Amino acid sequence: MKDEKNMKAKQENIDDSFWRLIYIFPVFINCLMLFCFLCFIKEDSIMFNLSEGKEVEALVLIDKVYNASEDR
Repeated sequence: MKDEKNMKAKQENIDDSFWRLIYIFPVFINCLMLFCFLCFIKEDSIMFNLSEGKEVEALVLIDKVYNASEDR
């Protein structure tokens, strides 16, 4: 009886593959985010442009990000 329960439990562990989904889902999400960052974000950040001395590019990005009505 006890051996039968142990064998059944071992077979259920072998048949259960849901754990693979639990491990692969975060990997899939991270790969998707990396792909989106590489394909859709084409500009450097404002702080990077300022640190590199590219003030004109930083001002263009500031104009894209902030609305003129926010100036006070």
